[in-house]
Amino acid sequence: MGAGHLVDPNGRLGALRQDPVVIAAIGPRGSAKSSLLNRIFSSGLKEATSRLEQATLGAQLERFYFADSDVALIDVEGFDSSDEKRYKIQGRAMTLTLAVADIVILNCHLHDLFRDVAAVFAPVAAAITELKRLEKEKLVSQRTSKAPLLVLARDFDADEESAEEVLSGIKNEMPADILEEFDVTVSAVRSLYVEPDRHHTDASEIRTKCVSLVQSASANVRSKDVIPRIWSRLCQDENDVPDEGELQAAFTCDTAFQNSWNNLQESISSWTETIEGGAMYNDFGKMCDEYAAASLEKFDEDNSSRTSSAAFKRKRAELVAAMNRSFEDLASRQFRILSETEMQSYASNLESMSSGPNPNMGKDINALSKAAQASFVKKAEALKPRGSRVRYDTYQKELFNNIKTQAKSRLQFAQMTGLYHPPKREPISIGLHYLHPHPFGLDSKSEHLTLNDSVKFDVARASVAEDIGQPLQGPKVRREKQEYEDALKAIEVDSKV
Repeated sequence: MGAGHLVDPNGRLGALRQDPVVIAAIGPRGSAKSSLLNRIFSSGLKEATSRLEQATLGAQLERFYFADSDVALIDVEGFDSSDEKRYKIQGRAMTLTLAVADIVILNCHLHDLFRDVAAVFAPVAAAITELKRLEKEKLVSQRTSKAPLLVLARDFDADEESAEEVLSGIKNEMPADILEEFDVTVSAVRSLYVEPDRHHTDASEIRTKCVSLVQSASANVRSKDVIPRIWSRLCQDENDVPDEGELQAAFTCDTAFQNSWNNLQESISSWTETIEGGAMYNDFGKMCDEYAAASLEKFDEDNSSRTSSAAFKRKRAELVAAMNRSFEDLASRQFRILSETEMQSYASNLESMSSGPNPNMGKDINALSKAAQASFVKKAEALKPRGSRVRYDTYQKELFNNIKTQAKSRLQFAQMTGLYHPPKREPISIGLHYLHPHPFGLDSKSEHLTLNDSVKFDVARASVAEDIGQPLQGPKVRREKQEYEDALKAIEVDSKV
């Protein structure tokens, strides 16, 4: 039906006529958002030719029919642009789009979620805060129900066994503001280049989900008439001039930020070079904490008279985020080096084991494997900077799989050469005890006794019942014993007569 812009690259508002079902697509820059949307919806959004290029500027808009509904697909500019001048335009575009969206798609790479989950979700949470402010001003109507938010974890590489755990973990890491505003679903999208077949299957499943979501949303579409008023209010905020004291605080805090950041980079420059060269520091996490504390102390000291200003809080938070990103990149390299080091140590310990026959080789190798796994986890925890969300799951999984493969190969080789014979597994014996149908003799109710029948109480046979857990002194047993005794007395009387 047509393509254009809801917000053009220069920050000017476009038109959105009538009330279509709006699907808003957001996410970090370079996450291949536009190309995946084209694959799902068969749309014609502009795509980037490389991860360094930013194809979407402002908010691309394309109208088409989908699931028997008039749909407007809005592709919003990535919210971590390399051009700081675009932050304002991108922020306004995302807030406006979320205000009128009926369905939201958040596209991001899995490694970005593991590396810095806050950097992915923080811009969305900030836009939600703006939406709540607009709701208080009656510019945006409150939703009667949560809007669906479909989070797409790109280049998903977890195996089938742990996939559900990873996806639920991503949802658990999301800020409370997002979970309160949206009905969140997290889906995996495999890499187009590593697993092309799985990627197309995932895209097809997402398309099916979108069909269902569009059909549900078409019955309660949000009004688009408020778009000009919302945009005018957002632009008014940007045109508001702060007071003189806040301007001075912003200038001072910007300068202090640069000084603290430059000092930090100078302090860790040699440290960074050795890490990139393959060195590992067992107390890496502690060292990061010390560097961060020194930088923040310097920043606070330079802005001691500005601590109550909004600029101080903003720039201090930016400094913390910048340091975390820098440390987390280094921590990821440390995890890689640790994984390789632990694997080499394990292989060396495996080779140093006795080459002669060893009936306990299986147990010894199992103990060695557990010790190596525990050593990695303990050292990896020491490598994490305090307060950081950097994860080592991928490296842990890779190491554990390699250890398992090495252990299996060593045991198989030992069995082939006759150095190790695994203990025979004794079969489980299930004994079915034969319970004599008449452990206490004949039943006088169903069979007639004669003078030739034995009515002696058979203790040996009765003990079988005890072996299989049957109570010997239950009501039935006592009743039968009494009947036998009565029958015996009756026979004795008859014989005398």
